[in-house]
Amino acid sequence: AALRAGVRDFIDLANENEVQDVVRRVLQSNGGGRSRRPGRGQLIVILGVRAGVGASTLGAHLSTLVHMQMSAPPAAPEAGRKAPAPGAGSQKAALLDLGWPIADGQLYLNVSGTFHFAEAVRNLRRFDETLVNTALSRSASGVTVIPLPRDLSEMRTVSHADSLGLLEKLREHFGVLLADLGGFTNPEFVASLVRAADQTWLVTDQGVGSLVSLADILRDLDGRDVDRSRLRLVVNRYDERYGMTSDQIAERFGVELLASLPDRTLALMSSTNQGRELHEVLQREPN
Repeated sequence: AALRAGVRDFIDLANENEVQDVVRRVLQSNGGGRSRRPGRGQLIVILGVRAGVGASTLGAHLSTLVHMQMSAPPAAPEAGRKAPAPGAGSQKAALLDLGWPIADGQLYLNVSGTFHFAEAVRNLRRFDETLVNTALSRSASGVTVIPLPRDLSEMRTVSHADSLGLLEKLREHFGVLLADLGGFTNPEFVASLVRAADQTWLVTDQGVGSLVSLADILRDLDGRDVDRSRLRLVVNRYDERYGMTSDQIAERFGVELLASLPDRTLALMSSTNQGRELHEVLQREPN
């Protein structure tokens, strides 16, 4: 019970030296007892307008590339200037794999593990660096992945407030937190994440079904007081020969275009079947 409540130290009060050592260590780790707010990582929401448009594939690749970039050695500081110390979690990236089908991001990153989103929420009070380093699963490249539970009935015990509380906890421990919400079925939770996000990317393709879903999602977000100017559009599997151009889609739906990702279906399927990501197979791939 004590461990679940977050207790880190057990002190024998009869041992004066032990008491002094623990108090000294705690004061040093807390900056002399002064309260300080931990570093807050960036939250990027990747919202697929419907299942199958490639949001999970984008999230898996992007999380790896972001982690590689953040883990690269920093550039040497100018002469006479000291390099700034990194903030809490600044060298880490995590993927919240909340899209549908379940755990596709985990599959693409070749990660196995049983610790999932509902379990993380249940352990919210003891969510610290130790739990992050021991319970959460990581890919070979170092990306932490938190999927949905295989049994979705476990999500019924997860409150909306505690889910948002978990996000804030995760932002204390990771420099960048990517949340894949492609196909997530709770519109209120989606809207809450979008409002809390630093960036929100709507992922679509040029198919008529996807564009209808895009219109529905935008209408729903508008009805939940989400500022459309905070949204950015990503057109996936893009080819001008398919119909509307990405610029036309962005103009038609009133969302700023962030990127058009070319159709690489064959290359993506080939790399996925090898258990590798596209940039590992095609290192010169421009996109």
